[in-house]
Amino acid sequence: MPQDSGPEPKGEAEIAAAAGRVLDDLKAEPVPEKILQLARKLDEVIAGRRKAAGVTTKPG
Repeated sequence: MPQDSGPEPKGEAEIAAAAGRVLDDLKAEPVPEKILQLARKLDEVIAGRRKAAGVTTKPG
């Protein structure tokens, strides 16, 4: 009899769907300015790392 090793890993489509639901929920609520500033900074850092690595487009 096989043992239950827990839930199966989620596929990319399922993760993307869950992320979409989270974003939809967030759109319904005001986002604090500090969070927006952090998100912008993170985007800048990631863009800088992509540029340094020679990646020209965002994945996805």
